[in-house]
Order: sequence, then C-alpha cells, then structure tokens
Amino acid sequence: MISVFLSYERSDRAVANAVVSALSTAGVQIATPESAIAGADRVIVLWSIARARSNSAEQAVKLAIKAWADDRLVLAQVDEAELPLGLRDIPAIDLASDRQGGSTRPRSGCMARLIAAWLRHRLKCSHREVYRDLYPALVQGF
Repeated sequence: MISVFLSYERSDRAVANAVVSALSTAGVQIATPESAIAGADRVIVLWSIARARSNSAEQAVKLAIKAWADDRLVLAQVDEAELPLGLRDIPAIDLASDRQGGSTRPRSGCMARLIAAWLRHRLKCSHREVYRDLYPALVQGF
C-alpha cells in the first residue's frame, strides 16, 4: 500500500479533505503526524495563497524541496498563487485552472484522479518521467 503525507494550510482543509477522501478510497494510506513524513512513499504539498502568506511557508518550501530531492514530491497549486523561488522550476499539478462554473474551489474528483494516477504510475518510473510523459495526457483528458 502506498503511503502519502499531505502538507496543506489549515484554511485549505476542504480541498485537503477531498484529496484524503479520494485517495483513501483508492487504497492510499494517509500519514497524519508530521513524524510520518520520513516513512511516507510520497509527499503531497498543496500550495495556495493562504500557504504563501502563512508563517509556515518557508517550512513548506523546505519540505517540498527535500521531497523533490528524494523523488517523492507531488506538488499541486490549489489556486492562482505563484510558486515561490525554489519551487518554480518543479512541475506542479495546476488546480487553479480546474474550476467548475466560476467556483473558487477545485473539482476534487479531477484533482484526486490526477494525484492517484501519478501515485499509481510512479511504481513504474520516477516522478520526473511522470511529469514529462503522463501529466500532459491527463490534463488533456479532463
């Protein structure tokens, strides 16, 4: 079973809960305490305006960079927040353009499918290959 640590800002809890629900249904184990980061197969970082403005922004960037270096990062932009220095060159799942009828909330089903597909596919190749090969096809399919 794949285990995932999910990093998000408290005000993005609704989006995070939708991701947790969809991934749990798909059989992905969600690691909850921060001490579980080291044992997680993947680290999902949800980046948002709220995260960028938070006191924990620098810590989230460091977590994302370490996860990227360990080939464990799934980076997702929840809204139109610009990625900070250090993360701008890392491909991210763009949830900001995944809106329903002007809603300010991403379609959690689409987001969860992208993340779940990435997690399933990662068993066969590195995340860099997934972003290069799989992500464009997934985006075109939605």
